[in-house]
Amino acid sequence: MEQLTIALISGLGAGLVAIFATLAIERLGGRLGGIIGTLPTTIIPASWGLWYQGQTELNPQAFEAFSMAMYAVPAGMCLNAIFLWLWRVIPQKLPTIVQQSQTDSRSLHRALAMMSLITLGLWFIGAFVWVSLSKHWLISPDLHLMSAQCSLLLIILIGIGATYHTRPAPKGKKTTQLTTLISRGLCAMLAVIIAVLIAKSGASTFAGVASVFPAIFWTTMVSLWLSQGQAVPAGAVGPMMLGSSSVAIFAIVAPYTYQTSGPFLGALLAWFTALLGAALPSYAWIQRKV
Repeated sequence: MEQLTIALISGLGAGLVAIFATLAIERLGGRLGGIIGTLPTTIIPASWGLWYQGQTELNPQAFEAFSMAMYAVPAGMCLNAIFLWLWRVIPQKLPTIVQQSQTDSRSLHRALAMMSLITLGLWFIGAFVWVSLSKHWLISPDLHLMSAQCSLLLIILIGIGATYHTRPAPKGKKTTQLTTLISRGLCAMLAVIIAVLIAKSGASTFAGVASVFPAIFWTTMVSLWLSQGQAVPAGAVGPMMLGSSSVAIFAIVAPYTYQTSGPFLGALLAWFTALLGAALPSYAWIQRKV
């Protein structure tokens, strides 16, 4: 019962925070909103759930499992960056469907269903392959850390490439429906609850990847396309890809700060490290041609 309570509290916190990203992009535009929407926020309640699930502060083996779960997050965020990139590239290859979706509600829902099936399907395939390979190759926390650092570098390179050429990133002109926002929060909540419960079973790497399942990115793309049209989410893709590096930095730093300062102050320290090390530089890069 205690395990389920921890998972529910972590999931609820993640769900509430997740709703904010759609509103940020909608009100502030894709550049600033995309960066704000990818700040390490939902990962905080997820990390607390993973930490307390194993009573990590009292158990060295649980701390190792926590560290490996956190070090798996950058790989998950790298998959998320590719997931976002697909939401920009695939519509460019299907201009007729995109044009029809702007005028016909049936075509709109068909296009979103197709996009969701393709992008989520490829994410699951990528996650399965990475988790399977990591079981054989990443046999120590040091190797997990090295993998996390390589994943972070790859996210940065992909994000820079996606934002090298300035793209329109308009603000939303309509208000996203409350039901859409709630659905988005529920998706994020469910992803974190599942991740925390998986961690208790001992599958640390799988839990780390599951904790950043692209529920937030997916619902952001769908809800913004539904309410604002395809241009708003397409403009936010690049900044969100680059901004994902802040979550990766948080995950890499968190095991150290949590161990030395506890989960609450440690989360704050890791969050500011991510802000200064990734979010602010990302925004400066994106604004360079504005």
